[in-house]
Amino acid sequence: MANGSFLGQRIKITVVKTLKFDDLAEQYGQIRPGENESREAAEGEFIPPCPFFQVGQEFIVRTGGSDDCKPKGFCDWAWADIWKDVLMVANKAGMVPDGEKSKQAPQFTCCTDGLRPVIFTVESMETDDEQ
Repeated sequence: MANGSFLGQRIKITVVKTLKFDDLAEQYGQIRPGENESREAAEGEFIPPCPFFQVGQEFIVRTGGSDDCKPKGFCDWAWADIWKDVLMVANKAGMVPDGEKSKQAPQFTCCTDGLRPVIFTVESMETDDEQ
């Protein structure tokens, strides 16, 4: 129902690309959290890839309520970076008539890890009672 509320909206977050800049990491002697949690850097790599995300992963969240809607296992730093985009898409979804949410273009957003950024799409989903 297009009620103008961002509360109760279902939002899909998809990992569309992961990047890694070994040249910068090596040049500036940088490390990133998660090295101990993920695989070691391979031969010729200075840092391992992001330990939290792989291309194609999908997360479904519902905004509002008393619970934090951050998906289980989602990187806290990435969530802090993309939360505003989740709310923006949910807010737009609250204004869209029934059956029209799937026609909205996805929002592209990313985490701000300068050496291992991850790019996501955030898009509204029809809720069960709207389909």
